[in-house]
Amino acid sequence: MFRLPIFASVLVMCGVLSESQAYELGGELGVDYRYFPDDAQFSEQLDLSGFEYYLKPRLRIKQGDTSFVFEPVLRKGRQSGYRDYFDVGELYWSKSGRNSAFRFGFVKEFWGVTESRNVVNLFNQVNLIEDFDQKDKLGQFTVNYSYIGTSGEFSVYWLPYFRKRDFPDQTQRFLLSPPVAKGNSSFEGTSSSGVKDIAVKYSSSFGLWDIGASYFRGLDREPWLLSRSTDDSLQAVYLLTNRFNLESQYTGDNLLVKSEVSFSRNNIDNYFSSVLGLEYTFYQVFDSNLDVGLLAEYLYSDRRDVSADLFEDDFFTAVRIGFNDVGDSDILIGVIVDQPTREKIVQFEFNTRIKNSWNIELKGTVFSDTQDTLMSLSEDSLIRATIAYHF
Repeated sequence: MFRLPIFASVLVMCGVLSESQAYELGGELGVDYRYFPDDAQFSEQLDLSGFEYYLKPRLRIKQGDTSFVFEPVLRKGRQSGYRDYFDVGELYWSKSGRNSAFRFGFVKEFWGVTESRNVVNLFNQVNLIEDFDQKDKLGQFTVNYSYIGTSGEFSVYWLPYFRKRDFPDQTQRFLLSPPVAKGNSSFEGTSSSGVKDIAVKYSSSFGLWDIGASYFRGLDREPWLLSRSTDDSLQAVYLLTNRFNLESQYTGDNLLVKSEVSFSRNNIDNYFSSVLGLEYTFYQVFDSNLDVGLLAEYLYSDRRDVSADLFEDDFFTAVRIGFNDVGDSDILIGVIVDQPTREKIVQFEFNTRIKNSWNIELKGTVFSDTQDTLMSLSEDSLIRATIAYHF
């Protein structure tokens, strides 16, 4: 999965830290059990219930104001090579000044404030191998300079390498119908290795408000899926795009007000996407240790192509419970409802920590009333249990 010629050059640059004594080596070693309660919908799909294993070591070397970070991921899947992969999540050299910071290498950069979906989080490519929910990301090579002043933080990014989205093949679950053809992606005006994308972002705080504004020009991370004339499949087409984004969050005593807005322009269409939401938390309910949060968000997009965008007119509601115990346990139960079709995606997550080194996660996705956009996923409800050791 990871084939980048600039990998070696990053390691060479980090050689200046080779004599440092400030080494930090840690990471995560985990076991997943994935269970699909329904038989696969399509005859080519494999039985993928079973155990999987992963390793995420993290090395950090620091010398003064200079650092080197290396965090790869190795996963061993079940039956199929699609989920067997090695990838570099982060591999970068950084230098910090009094009011500035510089990074060079592969990084993961999160943009956004909402819970159900982050329409402004366009920096990294989605890692569909890890999960359907599109929250896992691939490392993005960048040259990044940030300036932090009294009026906020301003960052500029040069992104000289593009990573395409790895859609599942016909043997995998979460398969679109018709499927996306493998190895047949196209890139407007360039190849995946010849791009010169740029991004800028400004973020600041004004009283109880946190805001961010960003601009991106380059190949869109989310491809347009266009029908092929040669067979019954879709072609992933990555278009040169200009995107303007705004994000904001109001933080009150019990209330969070969140918004993300994105406007995109390419040679096919101009489209608008947004997520607007509230989160209200009741602390120490009935004089207990429980904190109960109620979440509501509206998801909208006027992008009307045959695309990977499943959230065009949807409501998300959820309950989050924090137990405030020694394991920092919490649970989130939510549902996304498509307004025109009434299709539903029900999600739940439970996390707890055992002592300081072990973590248990239970996560589930249930597709319900599938009759339109989610029809090909009707038999792909998934329950996943993970136990991880942090070292």
